[in-house]
Amino acid sequence: RSEVPINQCLKDVHELVAANPAARDNTVEIEPLMVDVKAAINGTDLIQVFINLVVNALQSTERPHGVRVSAEYIDASLDEMIMSDGDDCIFAGRDTFLNEAPLVAVHVDDDGDGIARDVMGRICETYFTTKPVGQGTGLGLGIVLRLLSNANAALRVRSTPGQGARFTVYSRILMD
Repeated sequence: RSEVPINQCLKDVHELVAANPAARDNTVEIEPLMVDVKAAINGTDLIQVFINLVVNALQSTERPHGVRVSAEYIDASLDEMIMSDGDDCIFAGRDTFLNEAPLVAVHVDDDGDGIARDVMGRICETYFTTKPVGQGTGLGLGIVLRLLSNANAALRVRSTPGQGARFTVYSRILMD
């Protein structure tokens, strides 16, 4: 079975992102769990997911801004309201997500420009990008979703234009 301690994964992501050019002039804050847990996902895959989400957040605006990554233990299955789509949010991976407690939620928050409402429904489409030609492939979130789907995990995106965005990864926790 695949599993990874969340806090170690977050520590690795922090070290890897610090060397990324997108981190220059921005701040990245990591808040681990008080008590570490093991997520039901391959460690390399989860690190790739978090790096992609953090780098996207760092690139969300050209002005200096902050990105905060925090983890949360959830002792119940997710409510259907959290798993529903709306004007300002989408829940990707619903079809393969195992919504069985306990869960861990890892939030990637940024105080960038947010995601425009007319774009929200398309952000997970392969090859869709809001970046100028030659600066984005539109593959990042597609890869994130494939890796999460393979682990029966999911991604929730919530954003208010002008107020930043929150990307939340949900995964089952493996109990020893």
